[in-house]
Amino acid sequence: MEWSKYTIKTLTTAEDAISGMLAELGIYGVEIEDNIPLSEEDKKTMFIDILPELPPDDGTAFVSFYLASPDEEEDTSLNNSGIEIVDTTPVDNKETLEAVRKGLSNLSDYIDIGEGSIFSSVTRDEDWINNWKEFFKPFEVEGIVIRPSWEGADGASDAENEARDPEGDGKIVIEIDPGTAFGTGRHETTKLCMGQVKKYLKPGMRVLDAGTGSGILAILAAKLGASSIFGTDIDPIAVEAAKKNLVFNGVREDSFTIEQGNLIEDEGLRKRAGLESFDIVVANILADVIIPMSAITVPLLKKGGIFISSGIIDSKEEEVREAVERHLKVIDIVHLNDWVSVVARKE
Repeated sequence: MEWSKYTIKTLTTAEDAISGMLAELGIYGVEIEDNIPLSEEDKKTMFIDILPELPPDDGTAFVSFYLASPDEEEDTSLNNSGIEIVDTTPVDNKETLEAVRKGLSNLSDYIDIGEGSIFSSVTRDEDWINNWKEFFKPFEVEGIVIRPSWEGADGASDAENEARDPEGDGKIVIEIDPGTAFGTGRHETTKLCMGQVKKYLKPGMRVLDAGTGSGILAILAAKLGASSIFGTDIDPIAVEAAKKNLVFNGVREDSFTIEQGNLIEDEGLRKRAGLESFDIVVANILADVIIPMSAITVPLLKKGGIFISSGIIDSKEEEVREAVERHLKVIDIVHLNDWVSVVARKE
């Protein structure tokens, strides 16, 4: 299906008013583009360590909305007598656009909306959520094979799928469908974490996975023999993805718990996880989150417990190391391209 995208050129000070006007006309889900710098509150809700450099904010904004492209669509229904009626009234956007123009004119009597011009383009429906799967192929790191969970669902027989399963070579196989959660395992930060988890985890250990994402590190911990796993993530979509991936990989449901929440801010969540009960806490997040997390990790770890952190861009390595060393003893630092993993122990 084709959609017409209509974009209003306006001012940042008029974004909210225009969005409200569109909502009153029944147009929801608007798209706003501007160069307003992110606030500190905005940054706390984002999963980005290096923010993009935006051009200077000149006050210009673009507010876009979508309408079905005009088309001859048959609306087939039955009247009260049971006779089929075909309505071939075209789906026309002229009335809607005229209402938008009138709304902009009315707003301009009260606020400065800038240029207020509208330009259009056409786009097609796409399955954006699933198109990325075309590029997710099996790969191996540190003797761990990561492959998409749909890899075997391509018409191949069970015998064929078993023949290409590398577990017989002593390799660990993890099958993942991250959905929209973070973590296919390809990023350097996750690769670093996987290597360190494999290095330090011993069978029977209890593991806390902070910022679990797709659950890939929790699955690895289970396959390495962890007795129990507690995972947390602030994103409810990630929580559900992690649970499904753990079960899909054969992890017993009574051996793991995944909760939505912020370990740094939520004392109740930390208590539910278990104080002084973890042999390993792993955090593949961001440098600016790892710094405060290093402090709250101490009461969660057993004596001698290991804190594995990753997601650290190399320019912040020293800052993270210094923060971690205030609470724990740094015992290992490894690099992969521009990324760093810092491992520390509770003395």
